[in-house]
Amino acid sequence: MGAYTLLQLRTPNELQGRAFSAFDLIASLPQTLSIGVGAVLVTVIGYRGELTIIAAVVSIAALILLLPITGEPNFGPLRAIEELDTVTVD
Repeated sequence: MGAYTLLQLRTPNELQGRAFSAFDLIASLPQTLSIGVGAVLVTVIGYRGELTIIAAVVSIAALILLLPITGEPNFGPLRAIEELDTVTVD
């Protein structure tokens, strides 16, 4: 849900429908593809081979997550801040 909030805050109103549709595609397509690849792998190499591959991928991902992060993330300014810049105070 945080991704949807971030998308809503950082996308202009007129582009939000397109942005949400693109995000949904990007978020759901890998899961759909992995279900198909998993079904093929089970029939070709069996469940033990697939579990071995899953264990290797999860182990590599865990090692990557243990690497130190350098620098600060830069997501750009919030839309609300841009709107505040245009308001003038008397």
